[in-house]
Amino acid sequence: MRHVIFFLLIIAVSITACKEDDDRGQFAIDSIPPGVVTNVTVQNEKGFSIVSYSNPLDEDLLYVEANYVNSLGNQSIVRASAYSNSMKLNGFLRSKTHKVKLFAVDKSFNKSEIVEAEIEPLDNPMFDILSSMNFNAVFGGVGLQWENTVEQEVVVEFLTHDVENNTYSNYKNFYTKAPELDVKVRGLEAVESQFGVVVRDEFGQRTDTTFFSLTPLFEEEIDSETFREMPHNPDFDTKSYSMGFSNLFNNEFGKESYSIFGSGIGKVYFTMDFGEEIKLSRFKMWSRNDFTYAHSQPRHIVLIGTNDEDVANDPYSESGWTEIGEWYDEKPSGNPASTTPTDEDKSYFNAGMDFEVDVAAGTYRYIRFVTLESWGKTDRMWLAELRFWGQKVNGDE
Repeated sequence: MRHVIFFLLIIAVSITACKEDDDRGQFAIDSIPPGVVTNVTVQNEKGFSIVSYSNPLDEDLLYVEANYVNSLGNQSIVRASAYSNSMKLNGFLRSKTHKVKLFAVDKSFNKSEIVEAEIEPLDNPMFDILSSMNFNAVFGGVGLQWENTVEQEVVVEFLTHDVENNTYSNYKNFYTKAPELDVKVRGLEAVESQFGVVVRDEFGQRTDTTFFSLTPLFEEEIDSETFREMPHNPDFDTKSYSMGFSNLFNNEFGKESYSIFGSGIGKVYFTMDFGEEIKLSRFKMWSRNDFTYAHSQPRHIVLIGTNDEDVANDPYSESGWTEIGEWYDEKPSGNPASTTPTDEDKSYFNAGMDFEVDVAAGTYRYIRFVTLESWGKTDRMWLAELRFWGQKVNGDE
């Protein structure tokens, strides 16, 4: 019996101890409001303001809240914990004065008296992006270049004009925070047309639309039906998971690839025949989708061309070729190969890497695709798909 009583006493003591532990650190529910926020200072930046302050000394302080109306006319609420003494107020477009109501809230959800502050954020950096933007005609479309020095996440909308209805509609969006970007909008007719560009942010704010007129340069995709593979350098080994050279033009964008192994040789290449002379405007390549900016995806590329069949048929030939261009494949983020690709990098990779050919480049029937360096610095290269655009020398526009 004594054992039972002793056991019950232990349980009772444990319950009491637990209750005391639960009660310790808990604030009783009360109706006493916390003290007011004091020493409020404001730092105005482009598109936002930083409000700093001193918290009231109440032990049961939970957070400080700011209420204000953003540039879209929407009521906005920002809260900062009791362990902070500043907050960032976002959602502003053009510079103007805004009233902010600040108050403290305790753990009983009592609110302090309101303290009003005045902020005047500077013009949103989206306007700097828009003012830095340049437009130029490129083969098959329009080129856009801009700077985003504060690396703000924005969406740049490219608009096309419907002449019949005199309306503008969204044609393509660019999601980016890159400090500078040079992009191309393709698939546009080679006729003088009106276009527009607008920049918006994550809060739904938009700049005014900038309108401009350009005539895209004529180009067409070169039909791969006429392409054929020329002799390979015997020092290389050509391999594929499927159908060799034709793998480059079969509209399959997976891990099947056309691959060249250099067996310890850094520079690898293959030679091909267009079937007729072509003035190239650009080319686009897709690498294997199981390696993103890695392994044997070409990074440093050179294209050379010739119209001499004997030169093209000699896999060792070094003379008789003219350089068409040299390019480096880079991530939009600008990060090195060792850094995990960002979402923007992956989106660009999956869409295919686009390379512009100088308009002053000559016309060639035979080209050699040279990989000087791969992303993984391997002795090989691989490609899942390859496309060429330009003008046929004997073709009609």
